[in-house]
Amino acid sequence: MPDLTTIPAQVEAFALHLRDFEGKAAPTIKAYRGHVRRWLESGLTDAQWLAQQAGAPRSHNQRVAALKAWAKYSETELSARLPKRKIVKGQKFVLEPQDEALLLAQFDGWPLRERALMHLIYSAGLRNEEVRNLTLDGLRLDLRTVYLSGKGDGGEIGDHAHFDAATRDLLRGWLEHERPLIRGAADSPLVFLTRRESVTSGTGALAGEHLAGEQPTGEGASATVRLKQRGAHFGGKRLGEKWLVRLHRDGYLRAAAAARAAGDPDQAQRLELAAAQLHPVHLRRRDRCTHRLRSGENPEDTRVFMRHAALASTQEYFVHDPARTLAQFDAYDTPGAVQSPASKVQRPESGPPVELLPERKAG
Repeated sequence: MPDLTTIPAQVEAFALHLRDFEGKAAPTIKAYRGHVRRWLESGLTDAQWLAQQAGAPRSHNQRVAALKAWAKYSETELSARLPKRKIVKGQKFVLEPQDEALLLAQFDGWPLRERALMHLIYSAGLRNEEVRNLTLDGLRLDLRTVYLSGKGDGGEIGDHAHFDAATRDLLRGWLEHERPLIRGAADSPLVFLTRRESVTSGTGALAGEHLAGEQPTGEGASATVRLKQRGAHFGGKRLGEKWLVRLHRDGYLRAAAAARAAGDPDQAQRLELAAAQLHPVHLRRRDRCTHRLRSGENPEDTRVFMRHAALASTQEYFVHDPARTLAQFDAYDTPGAVQSPASKVQRPESGPPVELLPERKAG
C-alpha cells in the first residue's frame, strides 16, 4: 500500500508544476490533481485503475492525459500503454437569433438578477465560471466591459469582454436595487450572489435558490418591490454551477412551450434540443460565436471577442449551415446576382491580392 500521508504533498507539487511550467489552465489542473490523487490512493496500477473508472470517452481520455502528465513529471514509467478512446462527435447545434430573443423574453418580469445573468452571458459570451466569479472591481458599466480571469497564464486574450446597453441597464438595476437587499452583500466582492442560504450544504448554491426557479407573480408590483416586501434575506454566496445550468434549461423549456403555443413547432423543437444539449461550462458561447460570424463579422474580430488564443478555436465553435452556404454561393457565383454585403469581397483590378485578415502584431 502506498504511503497515504505523503500523497497530498506530492499531488500539490505536481499541480504547481502544471501551473508554473506547463501553463495549464486552472480547470485542467484541478481535474488532473483529482485523477492522480485518486489513482495514487487506490494502490492499483494505472491500467487497473483506469479499467475500474466509468464515464464517457472524453472523461477516460482526460484521466489518461493526467496519468501521462504525472509520469512525465515524476520521471516514472507507466505499467502499460494507455490508449485513448475515440470520441464520436454529434452534429453541432446552434439556436437562431429569434430563438435567443424568445428565450430572453421568458425572463421579463423576473427579478433583475436572473434577467441580468441571462443577458450578460449571451451578450458578452461568458463561460459558466467566468460569470459566477465576476467581481465588482471587474465590472465597468460606463465602458460596458467586464474584466475576467483569462485561461491558462492570462495575457491579452481573455482579460475582458463587452456587453450591450440593455445588459448594462439590467446590471445597474440589480446592483442598485436588489443586490443591497441580500444580507452580507456589502462584504462580498462578487457581482452575482445567492439570495438564500442552502438548507442542505450551507453553500447557498442549489437548494436554497428557489427564488430563481419560480416566476414572480402578482399584478401592479415589480419583482424588486416584492423582494423588498420579503425583507432582507440570507445568502451572499457564490452562485452554483448546476443552478446556473438549471436556470438556462428552465428558460429553454419555457420558451419552447411559448413557441408551441404560438404555432411554431420547429422553433419549439430547436429550443427543446438546446435544453437537452446545453453545455454546462460554455453555455451559449457557440450560439454567440456563430451569430457574429453569420452576420459577416471578420473572423479575427470574432476570435478576439470570444477570447480565443487561436483562430482554430473560433472555427471549432462555428456551426456550419449548408443552406446558408449554398445561398451565399449562388449569390456570389451567379452572373448578375445581387450579393449580400457579408458575401461581397472587393478585388482590385490589378496588384497583389487583398489581405482579408489583419496581420497580428508581434509580441
